[in-house]
Amino acid sequence: MPPPRDVHTVFAPARSEQISAGCERVFVKGSYEYHHYGQNGNDFGWGCAYRSCQTLMSWLNLKGVPSVAADVPTVKELQSKLVMLGDKPPSFAQGTDWIGSVENSLLLDAFYNVQSRIINMENRPRQGLTPSVALQLVAHLEEV
Repeated sequence: MPPPRDVHTVFAPARSEQISAGCERVFVKGSYEYHHYGQNGNDFGWGCAYRSCQTLMSWLNLKGVPSVAADVPTVKELQSKLVMLGDKPPSFAQGTDWIGSVENSLLLDAFYNVQSRIINMENRPRQGLTPSVALQLVAHLEEV
């Protein structure tokens, strides 16, 4: 079954809407395929960053960004690429080890020649994002 497409539209009656004083809800522009747990096998507990990477890659594909792959790479293909790049040992391929933002950045660069920027945030569960980080994210979503 193909991944669902543009799931953000379910949550977005308008592209942006005021949600409380000084806050704005901003959504991605363009189409993407939502890759999720259990889509092509059992990756519960370890597949979230792979699926996030695949979702980002689908957005790039649908925007027409050139790639070295014909389609969104599978989890196994992503693992093999990390091994080929020298980021992971050969035993990593075909496993169930987690990856994170750094690996996703490497994969986006390797497949699409897209540079990434990782923004560090302090853990603020009750307060949410700091205003400076929130503004950076809104600016990014408005730009792309």
